[in-house]
Amino acid sequence: MTLKTKGLVFTALLFLTLGVLFAPGRSSALETVPNVTPEMLSPDFWTAKLPDPESLIMGREAIEAFNRDILHTLPDLVYDLTSYPAFLDRNQLTELITRRPFPEEDRYSNGIKVDQAYYESL
Repeated sequence: MTLKTKGLVFTALLFLTLGVLFAPGRSSALETVPNVTPEMLSPDFWTAKLPDPESLIMGREAIEAFNRDILHTLPDLVYDLTSYPAFLDRNQLTELITRRPFPEEDRYSNGIKVDQAYYESL
């Protein structure tokens, strides 16, 4: 997979994720995550805490090693998107989404505990 294709796949997944997170009717992090302030939603809040915000935190090799480490350490949570094809048909995407079981611990949406029907409607 070329770098351009990887970038397009990443961008598509990012927009898909953002669309789901900020879709109408969804709660914001301010409403669902305890102790989150509006300032915390800005990157400036976090970079201002760094001793030298303009300095390079990790170089290319360090980032690649970090990513490999995460893929190895959390294989059921973090996936190597470069190993997937550039395009997925509906059946392939559905299989990938439903392959991972729904969480067993309690989850909430808009402060209401969700049940199995909630996950099945996604």
